[in-house]
Amino acid sequence: MVNEKGNAKEIKRRKEEGWIEGSCIIEAIGKPEKETEEFLEKHVSNIEKEDYCYLIEKEFFDGEKKEGLFTKVAEVHLLFKDVKSILQFSLDFMPASIEIADREILDIKASDFNLFVNDMLAKLHDLNMMVKALDKQSKRLFSTQNALLKNIVFVSLREGSKNIEEISRDAGVDKEFMEKVLNTLIKEELVEKNGERYRLKPKRKAQA
Repeated sequence: MVNEKGNAKEIKRRKEEGWIEGSCIIEAIGKPEKETEEFLEKHVSNIEKEDYCYLIEKEFFDGEKKEGLFTKVAEVHLLFKDVKSILQFSLDFMPASIEIADREILDIKASDFNLFVNDMLAKLHDLNMMVKALDKQSKRLFSTQNALLKNIVFVSLREGSKNIEEISRDAGVDKEFMEKVLNTLIKEELVEKNGERYRLKPKRKAQA
């Protein structure tokens, strides 16, 4: 992926003014792969909009794929205006790790630190409320999705027994996900499996 560097003269000027040099790792995990990659690139590009830090270099890599999710990684080298800026950056961009070049940087004022902590607590509170709201919404959507998929399976199997590829095609979902739905229906004794084919159990067929 792309490797970009900042302006050499601007970097030198800011270093002479005492800006703090550091690097960090920023990750994005999700799917599909392209959208995850685009999300990370956009997130990292927002660094250039901040006046409390300056981008020296950014480089993107592919991380490991785990449980069907893609990991995209950005290694970012940058300058921070002061210690408070390092803390602010950590809160705004949530890096997986951050490393500061060797130098004493413990020059932050108590008042600045207190403002940062209070701002961090407020943002964490908002984030916590958002996560709770999304969790409730996710559970409702998951329940609705499962009900719809079950109905699609019932309609599909009314035509006769089918293999998982045929049922997945009818439902418009991948085989791995459809297998979980079918296994649930088998446990509920609504569907039965014979070899590689699935069919409605007789009592379900009679009710349909």
